[in-house]
Amino acid sequence: MGSSAAKHGCCANARIGRPTGAGINRAIESTTARDRRRNFSSEGSAVDLPLSPTTSAHLGAAKVLRDMSAIREAVILMAGSGSRLRRSPETLPKPLTPILGRPLISYTLNALAGAGITKINIVVGYESDRLTAAVAELAPSNVTLSFVLNPEWQKQNGISLLAAAKNIKSNFLLTMSDHLFDNMIFDLLMESAVPSVLNLTVDRKINSIFDLDDAMKVQTQGGRVVAIGKELPNYDAIDTGLFVCPIEIFAYLERAKENRDCSLADSVRLMATDGKVRAIDIGDAWWQDIDTVEMLQHAEKHMAEESKTQRLAK
Repeated sequence: MGSSAAKHGCCANARIGRPTGAGINRAIESTTARDRRRNFSSEGSAVDLPLSPTTSAHLGAAKVLRDMSAIREAVILMAGSGSRLRRSPETLPKPLTPILGRPLISYTLNALAGAGITKINIVVGYESDRLTAAVAELAPSNVTLSFVLNPEWQKQNGISLLAAAKNIKSNFLLTMSDHLFDNMIFDLLMESAVPSVLNLTVDRKINSIFDLDDAMKVQTQGGRVVAIGKELPNYDAIDTGLFVCPIEIFAYLERAKENRDCSLADSVRLMATDGKVRAIDIGDAWWQDIDTVEMLQHAEKHMAEESKTQRLAK
């Protein structure tokens, strides 16, 4: 499955700007390869870091670009503390947790790049400086990373998505930093998404879900999502945490706010009431949410068994 990405000493001739704000607001510009750089933003500020020529050695051949209307931008929610998996502050932040020798988040970054995404907005909060520096080293060479700070990271994930609203101008792919997917799910979603609605990939293999009690349940009718919730009594699918979203999801998030807080599921529920959520069945493809040590072990076992099939990002 490949080894963890190494840190690169490519910034010897860099110019470092004066730190501001929470420490993310730095500027580092390479005197060489300025056209090959990553961009990071935090509360209106920008950070530029040079792109190492070896950063994406295991990405493989790029896929043929789809037509100009294809989704090119993604959002990854990565602001939480991951406390159920990370049992002490001394351990690595959840997105950096190694799986088969590679950081968890690296699988998502490479899969998005392979699906044709060229810009990824990553919402950070807990240990934002540490994660920004580490994840920057994992960026595929054909992708720009933009880090967005959510100072209210202790609130629900709807607030994290709202933090990225200022960066988003058109439909985008949305996923979580702690979910793993077969590459084919990204391809299926990108090829099947309808621009005017929220497109949600769902798993109808209910009996295969590792921790069903904690899963986000979904009820569908004729390909539409009509209800969503962890305590849903009647359901026929599970939310995998991978979406293609219309820009209007931000308006629904604002509507869903109660006491200045909301979850992503709250906005999906409102959109479903308006008939604007479409379910895309992933069929026999595999995915896994990594919330606990047990989930991590389950995912590693599956990935070790499947590594020879090359279904996961290299």
